[in-house]
Amino acid sequence: MPVSVLETISQAYVYPQTPENDNFEDILLLNMFKFDFQSDCLAQQPFLYGLIIMGIGCLFLLFMGILKLTGKLKKQRRMLKGIFKQTDLIGEGEMWIGGVASFTIVVVSIFAYRFSSKFMYQYPIETSPDATFACDPTLRNAKFATSMQSLGTPLLDSEQPLFDMLDSQPFTLHVAFISTDFTEDDLTVTQVLGSIRINLPYVANQLDGILYISTNLTSHFTTVQFTVSSGSAVGALRVGLSGPSMEENNYNVKALNFSYAFNHTNRTVTQDPAITIELIKLMNETAPLSNDDDTLYSGIWVPTFIKSDEQLFYTESDFQLYHTGGETVFTVQLSEATYYIYNQQEPITMLTEIIFTDILFTTMCIELFALTFLFFKLAILPLIRVLRGLCSKSNKVIPKGKSKSYCPHCRSVNGETLQEHKAPVKRAGNATPAFGIRRPIPDMGKIYVM
Repeated sequence: MPVSVLETISQAYVYPQTPENDNFEDILLLNMFKFDFQSDCLAQQPFLYGLIIMGIGCLFLLFMGILKLTGKLKKQRRMLKGIFKQTDLIGEGEMWIGGVASFTIVVVSIFAYRFSSKFMYQYPIETSPDATFACDPTLRNAKFATSMQSLGTPLLDSEQPLFDMLDSQPFTLHVAFISTDFTEDDLTVTQVLGSIRINLPYVANQLDGILYISTNLTSHFTTVQFTVSSGSAVGALRVGLSGPSMEENNYNVKALNFSYAFNHTNRTVTQDPAITIELIKLMNETAPLSNDDDTLYSGIWVPTFIKSDEQLFYTESDFQLYHTGGETVFTVQLSEATYYIYNQQEPITMLTEIIFTDILFTTMCIELFALTFLFFKLAILPLIRVLRGLCSKSNKVIPKGKSKSYCPHCRSVNGETLQEHKAPVKRAGNATPAFGIRRPIPDMGKIYVM
């Protein structure tokens, strides 16, 4: 028996859940300032490129500081300062250092605009590729909602065409009798509509002990009986439905193709097996990405099989006792559930929100750098001035006679080691100038030098 014959084909799927973070502002910030050392993700991290630009800016600041200390290339230094003042987004053209830092803002903002543009088109999920522009390839611009609605409530005018298309979709019933030796000549297919019994035409094909039967149904909700006028045993059953796809404007009914295999190890099918296929309408509503587009509606039938293994299969002992009749009647009943499943998909963000959020993001980056510069100006620079003042006081000259409490950080040196600075003293007339001491040093032997 081929393994594929016993495989179940299902078109049902679990509808996705809305991600925990469905706010675009949060998504943008998390992806812009995310830093992960994974090798396959480094190239997609804007924060890394921002750090690289900041590092280059620090090297440039060091270069400008060296030029100032050495006094070289003054003209070129003034020219560079003028250029960077023109690119200053932080201090509004007043600080050349702000112009250097502005390049980091420009790079991060470009990455933010690129991310926003690609993220917007990650919608809908049915046609979206992997998000190669982010560290998370499953990132989508979509949020979801699902619910069950009663068929007893009136439908909206926008939903009614889809339900009409589902009701008009033609069905083909497929049945396979597995591990049996009876032929199509022993088979009769009958559709039961109340008290009316109609023989249905069918297509049969027998291969490797499996008899495949296909018949077109005239109604979605009916009972079909497969009568085999033979006492041959049947090892397993396979039942399925198929139907073509249908499309009209923004409404689409998906092609139907599902099947289910009924088998039980070491058991055979009874002579009166019966199953019920309950069909559930599933409607997907996809909101447009732009206000100018139409809402898309798609639908499909989802089956639920109702069966009992005790009623479907014999044990070995039961087969000897009860498999005595001359025919096998397999009954398939189709019905519709009293409710339908309603799935809704909407974009997390749209173009207008993306533009506004990107502008806010750029403004936030500028304000962050401005706040950093302000903190440096109000807190760091005064601290540096205080430390420099303490260092300059350490070189102050005070008399040795003062107590140590006068200057706790003083050190003593010999007065003779200090060089006398002499300056010529002018005399009246044409007298020869004499050298006098410009700053007399008191004869105290030793003095303290701070």
